[in-house]
Amino acid sequence: TSVTSANFTTGVDSCPTGGTCSLGNTGPGGGKVFYVAASNFTSTGSACGTACKYLEAAPISWSTAVQAAPNAQTSCSAAGGTAGSATADPQCVWSGNTSTDVGATSTAIGGGYANTSAIIGQANGGNTAGKAATVARGYQGGSKTDWYLPSDDELTQMRTNNSYLGGYTNGTYWSSSQFLGDTAFLQYIYRSGSANSAKTNSRYVRPIRAFSASSAVAITTQPVGGVSGSALATQPVVRIVDAAGNTVTHSTASVTVTASGGTLGGTTTVTAVNGVATFTDLTNTTAGTYTLTFTSTSPTTLTSVTSASFTSAGAANNGLIVFSYVDSMIYQQAVVSDMANTVSQTISFKARNAAQGPDPLSVFVNLYNSDGSVLATRVECPHAALTGDYQTFSCAITPASVGTLAGELTWAQIGRITVEVNGGDSEWWGGNYGAVVDYVSLVATMANGTSSEQLLNHDFNTVANFAPSNWTISSGTWAACSGLYTSSLCVGFEDTPYHENYTTSM
Repeated sequence: TSVTSANFTTGVDSCPTGGTCSLGNTGPGGGKVFYVAASNFTSTGSACGTACKYLEAAPISWSTAVQAAPNAQTSCSAAGGTAGSATADPQCVWSGNTSTDVGATSTAIGGGYANTSAIIGQANGGNTAGKAATVARGYQGGSKTDWYLPSDDELTQMRTNNSYLGGYTNGTYWSSSQFLGDTAFLQYIYRSGSANSAKTNSRYVRPIRAFSASSAVAITTQPVGGVSGSALATQPVVRIVDAAGNTVTHSTASVTVTASGGTLGGTTTVTAVNGVATFTDLTNTTAGTYTLTFTSTSPTTLTSVTSASFTSAGAANNGLIVFSYVDSMIYQQAVVSDMANTVSQTISFKARNAAQGPDPLSVFVNLYNSDGSVLATRVECPHAALTGDYQTFSCAITPASVGTLAGELTWAQIGRITVEVNGGDSEWWGGNYGAVVDYVSLVATMANGTSSEQLLNHDFNTVANFAPSNWTISSGTWAACSGLYTSSLCVGFEDTPYHENYTTSM
């Protein structure tokens, strides 16, 4: 009787692209991983620096590739195999200078790169083509240029885990660790034991390289805000880094960005190229101050990072607030207001009926469409009958009330608001009658409900017959053109003062 196992999942090998590596995985240089460190080690000169985690060995085909690689040294001859053969590692003399002491070399894991550099830099033939050190350094598999001849301890790990690598010839392999001035360490790959041999002897060669594990997301370019709804003025750039902050250039991690507030638009998930993820079209559609958090979604083990704060300014809706005053003056106040960030615009006014006659006062709110040119809705703000004493009235414009107006104009469709405070006023020698408006103000309530801000107020009793000195603009962010309600236009004045001695009708 047959039997079927439970389900299992085969994951994608993410080692070549910056994910976690295990023994036998293919590394970013195209070789096989033969060493996974318990903690980071240092490989001086390698791209991973002080944050190296893995060692990979070149594949058996490396000896063919090294001959075609840009700037590669000529391949050395191969005893036991044809030069450049895909079935055997080549055999090479240790260096072009086989009798002079190189100086101190390391046998430790992480020491091979510096050893190889010292050999190549040696005088009198150290950089001679076709030798073990120069051929190992000349290999550029996976477009990597930091391959090297392994140290003695690195060679021990290759021997221990040779089953993951394949292609090794049953013979001795050179390390980059010097024994004496004319001898160097070597190892038998298929049996234990480190030995030494004259540098003039030809031994097998297999290059290796060290690389790091992706650790975190780091910010290269901080975001800079723009106008609400438009692209950020400076788009963020992040990179995938190892524990030492080096860019993991083989990483193709997917990075997703989220915002601390507002509505983030654009392409929010970007794949890193050579370890760098560049965002190009992010927007934030709500004015305010926010941060961005960048998280790797593949792999998911990386530490996220949060940006510095940036500010999205309110979008300019051309919200023109117009006040017409009845006491022989016309004042026009231009105010840019971000409708998306307010829950209401409230007009307050204080008026009285000078002669207790028919009510001469009317207050209208005119709502224009999004291009600010065509009147979409006109409504009158109701007020109680004026008496001889000053009374205070207010009229609020809210998203809910807009939806009930003629034309069903939505809050987002409002491009311009005009508010008219109009009345009849006649003057003659010795007296006057009609509506007298003493005080007008505009207050906007923020969308988050935390506060209201008086944007302007006008006390008509303080100064007569000229403007704008009797306009008081509220202090703080509004006056500085940097608050939630403003854009670069901020506040502009137009005034047409005039006065007639006898009669005026508006």
